[in-house]
Amino acid sequence: EIGYTDFQNAFRFLEEGDKVAVISPSALPSQKQFETTMEGLREWGYIPIEGKYVCCEGRTLDNCIEDLLWALEDPEIKAVFCVRGGYASTEVMDRLPLSVIELAEKPIIGYSDITVYLSAWTQAGLPSIHASMASAFKDIPEECREAEKRVLRGEIPSYICQGSEFDLEGTAEGILVGGNLSTFSSVLNTAYDCTSMEEPF
Repeated sequence: EIGYTDFQNAFRFLEEGDKVAVISPSALPSQKQFETTMEGLREWGYIPIEGKYVCCEGRTLDNCIEDLLWALEDPEIKAVFCVRGGYASTEVMDRLPLSVIELAEKPIIGYSDITVYLSAWTQAGLPSIHASMASAFKDIPEECREAEKRVLRGEIPSYICQGSEFDLEGTAEGILVGGNLSTFSSVLNTAYDCTSMEEPF
């Protein structure tokens, strides 16, 4: 059983009509992936803004960094939606100060190689969203698509699961970080390693 609760924090999630940067700060997406993302965000009520190098075949690492910096520093942009994962996020984060992320105070959405950015956002004390990218609008079940749509607006899923005889009653608290476990190995002992945090933000 799943329900939703509002995020209990002053952090600003998305509202209808917000501008969302559409970039690919890892591997190069296909034109179809890009177009699907743009169309899907419009259907969800947002204004997607294309990154300068999101689909540029001749782009460089500097270009990927430029797109991400633009998305973070433009005050009209309210979130960063990644079109795909792949490879290169560690190289980007090695050159991106955490202070830029902290000052931006906006969520980033993605998974796979985007896990590196999710870790950096957590290390910077900000929420991120581990969720489908281009496939969110075509290739996942409706209930998953609905969950992602609601999370973007700060409606956090809460789950009630059937217990078992092995359950122990108690309470716990901590930081829930989504991501690709194999990718987390690449962030260990870096400036953006959220696994090294000693206490919740």
